[in-house]
Amino acid sequence: MRAYNGDKPWSKEEKVQRVARYHRYAGYSMLFIGNATIVTGTGHYFGDRLLGDERSILGIFSFVVFIILVIQLEAFFRIRNNYSMGHIKTPASDNKNIQLFTPQNIDELVG
Repeated sequence: MRAYNGDKPWSKEEKVQRVARYHRYAGYSMLFIGNATIVTGTGHYFGDRLLGDERSILGIFSFVVFIILVIQLEAFFRIRNNYSMGHIKTPASDNKNIQLFTPQNIDELVG
């Protein structure tokens, strides 16, 4: 964050969002590479070292379980996040009670 000088006024998304997206994709890539290593390692060990042991399918089973768990936990996280306290609901009443703010109005009120 030392090199972070703030976002440009014309940027469509904050730098933090781009860094978070990169971090998420890099994390999933590392998990995938790790599980691919497990699959190939168990296939090599049970297939080549133990001369065709039927337990070589355990690597593929482990990978399938991993994929299912990642999908379930990601869905649980996203669904739970939708109901968190951080979301502000817009009132569904008539427009008389709702005040709209522009950036200029906010500057006038704050300054």
